[in-house]
Parts: sequence; structure tokens; C-alpha cells
Amino acid sequence: MRKGVDPLISTILLVALVVALAAFISPWAFNLAVDTTNQTTEETNMQIRCQNAAYDVDTTYGTNGFTFDISTASDILSTRIVNTGLVNMYNFSFEVFFNSSDEGLVVKELSMNDTFQKTKALPLKPGASAVLRAIFTEDLNGTLQKVKVRNLACPSVFVESDV
Repeated sequence: MRKGVDPLISTILLVALVVALAAFISPWAFNLAVDTTNQTTEETNMQIRCQNAAYDVDTTYGTNGFTFDISTASDILSTRIVNTGLVNMYNFSFEVFFNSSDEGLVVKELSMNDTFQKTKALPLKPGASAVLRAIFTEDLNGTLQKVKVRNLACPSVFVESDV
């Protein structure tokens, strides 16, 4: 006398298990595919758009294109940039590199003062120039070595200059 599950019952249970798993996995797989496609499309569109993006520091402004005033309670770093590309540029920031005797090379990100910031609604248009200014109160000790001007419109496009 054999005991166990009838082959027909075991086949039905196996099929039911596969269908139940598919019911849980299918929506997840579908959402994963849609999200990945959307992200890839956005990144590709940005790369295509940013191929025509460029800007440069106006070297006639200040010293090597920058002014840096640390004589007051609020320190000021500013530059004039010119949009030499074909794409509107916006949301700029400075990445500053200081050589500190205490800490070595120190890198800080400085946001633009709202008055001088270019936004998506009011961008730096192709051919135009603008003064960008960051006012900060953080005590940055050391010698300013280099400044990077970054943006959010095309993060892979930036200007880097020794000061």
C-alpha cells in the first residue's frame, strides 16, 4: 500500500504555486522595467541636451575671473560666467579647494546667493553672461587654490580654474 500525494494533486498544487508566485512577481517586474526605462530615457535625454552645453569664466572679471573677499564677517566669492553653449544653464554652485596648514586640502561646496542664482525659470541663456556670488559665514582657513563652477542643468559640464 503506497502512501503519498496523488500525482494529479501534486501537479495542481505545483501549478497553483507557480501562478501565485507569478501574481506577486509580475507587478514588481513590470514596475522595475518601467522605472528603469524612464530613468534611462531621462539620463539619455540629459546627455544629448548637455552635449551642446558649455560655459566659461570671464577672465577679465577680478583675478583670473574670480573675486574673493574674506575681510568681512560674511565672506564673498564671485565670478562672471558666459554661456558659450546652446543650452539654458541654471542652479549654479561653487566647489572651492583650500590648502589648509591644519587639514591639508579642504573641499567645500558653496551655494549661490539667491539674488545672483540662475533658476530654471530664469536661466542663463546661450550667449548671455551673469555674475554669480556666494556669501558664506563659515570660517574657511587656508589658501584658496581652485574653484569649480557647477550647475544642475548639466552636472557633467563644469568650469574649473586655479585662483
